[in-house]
Amino acid sequence: MKVPAKRLNAGVEYTTGFTATAAALCYTIVENFKVNLWDADLVHAAVWGRYPQTMEPLGGNVSSLLSVPQQNEGMGYALRNVPCAHIALITKKNAMNAAALSSILEQAAMFEMGDAIGNFERLHLLGLAYQGLNANNLVYDIVKENSKTGTLGDVAISTVKRAIADGVIKPLEKKPSGYTAYTTDDLNKWNAYAAAGLLAGTMITCGSARSMQHCPSVFIYFNDLIERETGLPGVDFGRVAGTGVEMAFFSHSIYGGGNPAVFHGNHIVTRHSKGFTIPCVAAAVALDAGTVIYTPEKISGVVGETLSEVPELREPLRYVNEAAVSIHGGI
Repeated sequence: MKVPAKRLNAGVEYTTGFTATAAALCYTIVENFKVNLWDADLVHAAVWGRYPQTMEPLGGNVSSLLSVPQQNEGMGYALRNVPCAHIALITKKNAMNAAALSSILEQAAMFEMGDAIGNFERLHLLGLAYQGLNANNLVYDIVKENSKTGTLGDVAISTVKRAIADGVIKPLEKKPSGYTAYTTDDLNKWNAYAAAGLLAGTMITCGSARSMQHCPSVFIYFNDLIERETGLPGVDFGRVAGTGVEMAFFSHSIYGGGNPAVFHGNHIVTRHSKGFTIPCVAAAVALDAGTVIYTPEKISGVVGETLSEVPELREPLRYVNEAAVSIHGGI
């Protein structure tokens, strides 16, 4: 069965891909198997789940990468609705590609939300480039430098050293205690470097333990270390650290029901950082070796198996690079 492209292209919103497919599947089953009037509702329940009793088609057998619009926390949130489990499995659990795909979705959403306006446009574009797309091999270099014996503190130091070497930050004042405070002429680029370090710190910490649960701790303490080391703001001006506190509380404290794989940018716990947190969570989920009860495979098995067949989704780093080269004539 193939859904007509014209019908999907004529849709006003992204749910057309779901509704047209689900309705066509119901119709095909009823028609081909001669289902009578009294049993047709069972076919609907099997395909659509509890919809329309619930907003989402809970228990249905047709799924979509994006959640239904009613679940969005506000305008422009659609691309932030993809769980990290989806991202990890779509990219075949490659941490760099998982972070890249997640960052593309998150930062593109910033434009749809109206956040990437004026000076903030550069903030988000640099964040996408350095954290999500490994600009100048920044993430890769920091991970490689700390891959054998590095700790989160070592990653913070590596990030600061790289920022100094590249002229992103410079000494502002040396205190009587010997502490040096730093300043920058490009706050947006400093944020991008810090965000790249945050991703590297997540990979080192979660990768060494092969478990995803450490990522909220990284969000808190990497930023605490980077701020104390430089005197400059942490990633996303404190919003990542705050997200880490809330995420740790809701996933490890009184709630305890949400492992990192279920979180996404539209989640009430993790939506506060605008584009810089979820790529790290996606990378952590990709590095996990099966330490949670609800594994990514249980949560997103069908979605990952299906959408990983799309090369651009499976290997975004490669295809973004190829597109960039074609746009700039091979330069």
